[in-house]
Amino acid sequence: MPFCRNCGNNIDEDAVFCPKCGAATGETQKSASDIGKKIKDINNTEDNTSEFDAEDIKKSKTYAILAYIPLLNLITLFCSKNSKYAKYHLNQGFILIALEAAWSIVASILSGIVTLMSFIVFWLYVVFNVIFIIISILVGIALLALIIMGIVNAATGKAKKLPIVGKFN
Repeated sequence: MPFCRNCGNNIDEDAVFCPKCGAATGETQKSASDIGKKIKDINNTEDNTSEFDAEDIKKSKTYAILAYIPLLNLITLFCSKNSKYAKYHLNQGFILIALEAAWSIVASILSGIVTLMSFIVFWLYVVFNVIFIIISILVGIALLALIIMGIVNAATGKAKKLPIVGKFN
């Protein structure tokens, strides 16, 4: 019978948490560290920070952050024309906005198709609608995660490419 690493209490072999102190067992800690490693691997992209002037980064952080927020990115576009750092983040922000627009168009077309299917077979409409909603939620979460990654990179003074979309200009 294994022991808790935190308090030394006997715990069952299949226990996820210690019943006495609530600490995670080795398996839980291992799976949590695996998830953390995968997240770090996703954000382990090309870092171009060394290509930018430190003074430009310091002056343009606010504009670089605004580059990822729709409509507010226009402030970056018009107010930071001389900042290479802000333009770098603006490029990535525009790519994300283009992806959001493309997804909106695809979602509208799919929604129309699914609605037309409802006239043929209702149960197919329900199944496709549920699948479509799940996919829409996942796409929205992925885009939001990329926006947050971009904002964090901009706020910390890094010029790292975003996963998946960062290779486009």
